[in-house]
Amino acid sequence: MSEGLIGHLLGPWQIDGVFHWVSGTPLTVTADPTLCNCPGNTPVTSTVVTGTSTSFVPVRTFFGFFPVPVQSLNFAFTQPPAGTLGNLGRNSVRGEGFANYDLSLFRSFVFHEGPRLEFRAEAYNIANTPHFVNPIVNVNSANFGQSIATLPYAPERRLQLGAKIVF
Repeated sequence: MSEGLIGHLLGPWQIDGVFHWVSGTPLTVTADPTLCNCPGNTPVTSTVVTGTSTSFVPVRTFFGFFPVPVQSLNFAFTQPPAGTLGNLGRNSVRGEGFANYDLSLFRSFVFHEGPRLEFRAEAYNIANTPHFVNPIVNVNSANFGQSIATLPYAPERRLQLGAKIVF
């Protein structure tokens, strides 16, 4: 099927992809600096271990969400006592990471001996996965632990078509 008009249209297409997997950035959970009475310092929170638990975390895969059992320590973050800086270490919590897949499909059509037409279709963030910013880390905030925006440099799914003539 490599001859004729149909053979030229359905001929050798090429597919390419790029997979990105990014871990979350380190975070420091902070507290209200006015209660510390320590000018120039940002107090971290105090932690209290409340036990262990087994929970089901929804894990995102390329095909959807699947519950996976995870056993972990439960920590409660609290404002440290007045005059202290807290007992949680700096950068001891990680933000959420993300995975992303970009895909491209392309083909060259040769005209006689020299010029050729290159056609390309590209899809960025093909699974249309949102990438959230780090959560709010001040324990005294009403939105503590919540991500309230998405990353500006990781947009939604984008499709792009292109063609060029090469002489």
